[in-house]
Amino acid sequence: MQSFPSARRLLVIGTGRLAPWMLRGYRALLPALTHFAVWGRSAASAAAVAAELAREGLEVEVPTDRPAAVAAADIVSCVTTATEPVVLGEWVGDGTHVDLVGGFTPAMRESDDALIRRARVVVDTRSGALPTAGDLTQPIAAGVIDASHVRAELGEVMRSQLAVRRGLADVTLFKSVGHALEDFAAARLALTAR
Repeated sequence: MQSFPSARRLLVIGTGRLAPWMLRGYRALLPALTHFAVWGRSAASAAAVAAELAREGLEVEVPTDRPAAVAAADIVSCVTTATEPVVLGEWVGDGTHVDLVGGFTPAMRESDDALIRRARVVVDTRSGALPTAGDLTQPIAAGVIDASHVRAELGEVMRSQLAVRRGLADVTLFKSVGHALEDFAAARLALTAR
């Protein structure tokens, strides 16, 4: 994650089971993060996530203004089952990184066309994401982008074969639909960390 040395503000959109883990994971990976926020359709659910993390000593804000929270964030991580975009390209500032982790079918969508068009996109695998991720299938079907808009697969980036971010103003986006190798790597890390 050396591409985000100046990242200080993380926003998680979504309040399900993954939400607190995204906050924990980013905090562990990027200790320079100083501001954490979680937004959800239900303010009570967002407050519950914040309270869970407060018991672990992590102060998490619960913003009510989603566009302003997105605009203020250096990293936006979406973990929803939305079928309509929850992050619009016009809200995202230069240099922001966006994760779209929740949507995993052609009918699901966490971002709008403007964000996808603007971002330098990485996927876990092309074979998994291109036919199933609504965040990609819908703009491809509409002629907004084509498959070549996906810059890299996660493995290529992790092996340092491809640099996705060319400059500090680039907006980067990771679209995940899940892959067994990711689960295997996480399990291996968990076991070796014991």
